[in-house]
Amino acid sequence: PKQGNGTKYTYIQTKDIKDGDSYRYTVVPVLTDGTNYFRMYDTKWINVTFPTAILVENIDLDKDVYNVPLDSTMGISAKITPDDASYGDLIFTMMNSKLAYVEQKETVNGTNYAILNPKKAGTTTIEVAAADNSNVKKYAKVVVTPKKINSINIAPMSNAIRIVWEGLDEDDGYFIYRYNDTTDKWDTVGDVRTTEFIDTGLENN
Repeated sequence: PKQGNGTKYTYIQTKDIKDGDSYRYTVVPVLTDGTNYFRMYDTKWINVTFPTAILVENIDLDKDVYNVPLDSTMGISAKITPDDASYGDLIFTMMNSKLAYVEQKETVNGTNYAILNPKKAGTTTIEVAAADNSNVKKYAKVVVTPKKINSINIAPMSNAIRIVWEGLDEDDGYFIYRYNDTTDKWDTVGDVRTTEFIDTGLENN
C-alpha cells in the first residue's frame, strides 16, 4: 500500500476470481476510538468484469535438433499460437544442465527468444512449456559437439599422407575421413586417440 495526495492505494488478491465473471467492489472507511468502530456506509460501488483468458494452444520451435559446438552459443526462437494469448511467456528448461544451460530472453509479438550455452559435449533435451498452465509443451534435441579443429598440417610421403593437428583438451579421440571422388562421399579411414594419422596405400601422382 502507498499513500499520496490524499489517496491511499491498497492491493488485494483473491483466489476466487473466475474468468468471464463480474464482481462488485466497494471500500468502506472506518474510524475507531480504540474500542468501537464507526463505518461510513454511503460509498460507491465499482463493477468489474474479468476477461476470459486466452490460453496458449501450440508452440512451434524453429528447429527440431540444435547442434551447437562447445566454443559457441546458439539462439532459439519459439512462437506461440495464438499470438495474442493472455500469458504468452514460455518457460525454457534444459533437461541435463551439466551439458548446457538456457538463457531466456525477450518475448516479441508472440515469439519467445532464448540462448543455448553449451558446457560439455553430449546429447540432451530442451523443454519449452507455456507459462499459463495450459499444459502445452514442446521438446527438441540438443547436441553439444566438440570444438572445431583449426590447425591441421598435411605432409606428403611415399604412397602415404601424414596428417598432424592441434588437439583439444576435452576430446577423447578423432575420426579421420577421406573424400571419395567416385562415390562423392566421405570415407572413414582412421580412428585414433592421438593427434597424428598416416593414411597409407595411396598412389603417388
